[in-house]
Amino acid sequence: MPFNPNRKPAKPSEWRDLLDAVFTGEISGETDWIEWKSSLDLGKSSSLEKISKTIVGFANRPPSTANSPLGGVALMVIGLENGSAAGVDLIDNAVLEDKIDIYLGKSAGPSWEPRWVRYEDVHVLIIEVAPTSQGDPIFSLQQGGQNTSAGQVFVRRGSRTVPAMPEDFRALAVRASSKPRVESLDVSLRVQTSTPFETYSIDPEQIEQYISRVTSRMLREAEEAELPKTKTPFNSISVAAVEAMFTPESRTIQEFQEELNDYGDEIRRVFQEAAFQCVGSVLTPPTFVIDNLGSSVYKDVQITIRVEGTATAVDVENEQSHFMSFLPKPPRKFGATQNKYSIGISPFPHSFDVPVHNFGRRNIQNGGSFTLSLDEIEIRPKASGVLVEDGTVFLIPASRKGPLEVAWEATASNVDAHVSGIITLDFTGETYELTQLLENE
Repeated sequence: MPFNPNRKPAKPSEWRDLLDAVFTGEISGETDWIEWKSSLDLGKSSSLEKISKTIVGFANRPPSTANSPLGGVALMVIGLENGSAAGVDLIDNAVLEDKIDIYLGKSAGPSWEPRWVRYEDVHVLIIEVAPTSQGDPIFSLQQGGQNTSAGQVFVRRGSRTVPAMPEDFRALAVRASSKPRVESLDVSLRVQTSTPFETYSIDPEQIEQYISRVTSRMLREAEEAELPKTKTPFNSISVAAVEAMFTPESRTIQEFQEELNDYGDEIRRVFQEAAFQCVGSVLTPPTFVIDNLGSSVYKDVQITIRVEGTATAVDVENEQSHFMSFLPKPPRKFGATQNKYSIGISPFPHSFDVPVHNFGRRNIQNGGSFTLSLDEIEIRPKASGVLVEDGTVFLIPASRKGPLEVAWEATASNVDAHVSGIITLDFTGETYELTQLLENE
């Protein structure tokens, strides 16, 4: 079939029609939207430099090219030209992307995609560069090569890719500063994790059991505490010398008991938060990714996640933490303290500070239900699987074991619209009892 230049090819046969048009001369010359190379060695840095330079040139075209053939898409065909199909050695797309990203940068670079087409018994590589639009930045090489330098800006001038001139920089600056608003926000949020998530169980009686066990042990040790005797390892030191090495305990057992009572009250005050942090440190956080289903760049995308009912969100450390690490420090152990070589814990004041674990870039609002607001991100056209959240644990009690509905909403600064949806998460996994985590405390 004849090549249709009015739209981008959508099927393998249509991509072959395009290559036919290049091979037969129907597309007789290179333009500002298509360039070809008879063949390139993709293992050579000089070839990768040429490809990267051309991608930058295509990405810096004016937005008006959106009305050009293929809806503004630009193509670099490698392994084919008018009357010749030499082909190019096939390599994995991921390998190719890693090689090109060295020159272009990753998320900050132009949006492009490699496509392999079998033609006349050879492999032809088509580099597809996304249409340009108002608000696009000025693209440049992030690394130079034999004939280019890092930071160099290229543009298309007819059929050639050339270094940008002052007038090109002015036009690119106008393009970058103008941010038109889009009428729709065509994105979708999903969860990558497929295994069931865990729930938790905290028995209210555990708080009193824990306080009783900790304070009883400390009181028992206090009652057994004595000043060091003049025997091994002090059998050759006088009593006076030994006593000079230590500061006697100034508190009475009754005063120490009062400190332990205060400590128990402080534990009661922070127990739930500490328990949440401790349980959360062993649970699996959901991994949320977003897909841009449209052809527009979405600026400052703000995602909000909401879970109704009894649920809590916590931002925890990656490794399992001991319960004690989330509690106030206990009173100083009862007994004499070594003066010069003391390695004991300093006396703890009667007012206790609750350790605060920063939530980082997330804004979490708990209170029965919870709302999780994420940092703003930019999403390029057709970007898929962009990671937006993987560090917040959802604490769901065992009483809610089963499917959990997560509501989400997204907005963008250049879109007069918002999009929302529901994701169902499977919370039928293992139930973690706080008792399991306290056994070794």
